[in-house]
Amino acid sequence: MNLDWRGRVYGVPSFNFQSSCSPTVNLSVRKGCIGSRFTSRTVGNFEGEDFIKVSKRPFAERVRWVHENLEKIKSTVAAPLRELWWTKADKPFQFLAACFQLSSALAQGPTFVSRLPISFDGSCSGLQHLSAMTRDEKTAKLVNLTPQVVPQDIYQTIADRVRQRVDGDIECYDDTHLAQMWFKEGIDRKAVKRNVMTYVYGSSSWGMAEQQLEDLMRPLADKVKRGKLKEHPFGEDKGAAAAKYIAQIIYSTIEKVAKRPAAAMKFLQLLAAAMADEGLYLQWTTPAGFPWANRYYTQKTKQVRLYLHNLGVSFRVLLTTGEEEPKIDRRKANNGVAPNFVHACDAAHLMRTVNAAVAEGITSIATVHDSFGCLPSRAGRFRKIIREEFVRMYEEHDVLAEVLAQARADLSRTTKRMPSAPPQYGALDLKKVLDAEFAFA
Repeated sequence: MNLDWRGRVYGVPSFNFQSSCSPTVNLSVRKGCIGSRFTSRTVGNFEGEDFIKVSKRPFAERVRWVHENLEKIKSTVAAPLRELWWTKADKPFQFLAACFQLSSALAQGPTFVSRLPISFDGSCSGLQHLSAMTRDEKTAKLVNLTPQVVPQDIYQTIADRVRQRVDGDIECYDDTHLAQMWFKEGIDRKAVKRNVMTYVYGSSSWGMAEQQLEDLMRPLADKVKRGKLKEHPFGEDKGAAAAKYIAQIIYSTIEKVAKRPAAAMKFLQLLAAAMADEGLYLQWTTPAGFPWANRYYTQKTKQVRLYLHNLGVSFRVLLTTGEEEPKIDRRKANNGVAPNFVHACDAAHLMRTVNAAVAEGITSIATVHDSFGCLPSRAGRFRKIIREEFVRMYEEHDVLAEVLAQARADLSRTTKRMPSAPPQYGALDLKKVLDAEFAFA
């Protein structure tokens, strides 16, 4: 394994659990274990056209859905090239692998040896960490850090509020053609999910507009080219104005819903700016003991002239040389600090979780940043360890206060841009995470 400068863990070989869906299913644990508990729940953890959002339902309903579709699952395993139902899952090959695992477990009974890891994923992990460090009880509920009967869905919450804003624009303004286009197209969780996920990693409204263009507008334009659509549903500009319009609404909606996480991100940006004023970078030691530094130096550049054949046409191009100036790049330091800090926190949680699991003899572990996997026989205890380490980490470390203290220690003098304290915290009781079944599910 390899760690980047934030502490995030990556596999050194390209063939690892962090690969895309299709190669990942060929990976299994060398030393399996007897037992298939949690396998039915895993089969019910996928999304797709025919899956009626079962992955957003309580665990008992997911298992019931699996039992109701058991014959379909068995038929798929018997003839996966004929029964193509599995291809409609959001991660089709992983779903198919889980179907094979379940079918084999039912056929062999209690002696079945499982080698397929059962994974537990964070519920919008960036917002989970920001909610925990700011004790934001409202956002914590939306990302399942508190006990719930039915899983909460932050993406659906944002989609619903964005739809209300669009409806309001139609009612209140004269020029409503962009709002009308979105009303006709429809706004669901899929339309906002990527924007919400990347908000905590520094995505601006401009960046969100680019994501809308990439995920929706350009594919629609391709359908027009192929004759599948008569015209682009978002106008002659191929959705450029509509993408900007909806991105601005999504961005402002996120900041209204997740106020304390937004305040924490701005706090970190102020710290990075104050350090850059002094020619310094923000640094800190993570709760896992890993040294973290938001270090961005200005890159040296060189202008070169390129010639096109023998026509005498030349171009001047500015290239980076790979060398650095002894000067902080303020823009990159400011833009990168919040996502880098959140990544460091989720990496620390992962390392602490793995260490705690190994201490209890759970050594077959598959991780992908905010996804934690182990064999079915140990899954019950493992998922508790994930929550226990999350709580312990934020009870033992006030990470925002720690990074502020380190910044003050590194500065030779106080500056006006240096925040006097972290943003005001909420009233979240971290102990509630221990009973939050859907926090990592």
